[in-house]
Amino acid sequence: MIRETLHYYRDNYGKTLTLALPLVATFWAQMGIELIDAIMLGMLGKDALAAGGLAIAVYLLMFIPCLGFVSAVGIFIARCYGARDYAKAAFTLQQGGWLCVTLAIPVMLVLWFAPMCLLAFGYQPTLVAHATQYLHTLLFAVLPLLLGITLREYIAAFGYPKFLFYISLFVLPIKVLFTYLLMYGHWGFPAMGAAGIGLASSVSGWYLVIAFVLLISVARPFQHYRPLAKLYWPNWAMFKDILCLGAPISFTIALDLVLFTGM
Repeated sequence: MIRETLHYYRDNYGKTLTLALPLVATFWAQMGIELIDAIMLGMLGKDALAAGGLAIAVYLLMFIPCLGFVSAVGIFIARCYGARDYAKAAFTLQQGGWLCVTLAIPVMLVLWFAPMCLLAFGYQPTLVAHATQYLHTLLFAVLPLLLGITLREYIAAFGYPKFLFYISLFVLPIKVLFTYLLMYGHWGFPAMGAAGIGLASSVSGWYLVIAFVLLISVARPFQHYRPLAKLYWPNWAMFKDILCLGAPISFTIALDLVLFTGM
């Protein structure tokens, strides 16, 4: 009896860890992008670091709540996979992509005009000017990061987190390389300073999107599913379901952000 119990827990916890550990490593790798930004901004001086901290706070305030809706897409995809309805999973994935575009456009617009609000709130013009340089390039990372997370949810739901881990291993080196090139202007790239750091985040985000798309398009485990073989246009009924499920998640994430960071 004890042996059977131990065997049961070993199998179940082993499967959980096999699925969870690569996802945790992938999350850490993506969070490392923000750490690299902070380190590189500090290399530009204390004023750039202060301005970057302000810009990142504004960015996260707009970006983090979107994660609730992206998480809802993952829930629907997992439900489809459990029902062995792979065509519906492909449909849901593409609806999640359209939703990312729908969310990214207003978020990017708000971030573009956010410096005017910061001035209205009484922040120093010099600080806002430095923050604007970084924020106006960082905002271009919104769409690829949302798309990357949506694709990650699809790959994880189908039980292949190890691919996520392997792809994410290269995120930080790519981020460091392009940050260095765009910040200081090496190898023919323009010296953009803080703006280059934000643009490098966008490059890293698009790397993830391209890598994930190639994975689910050509990798052998996904040949049977072919989620991008057919194009699905936006479906407003599906949008409504995702928004209804994602809204409470987004509210909870936003509340945690405010309570634990003081934003």
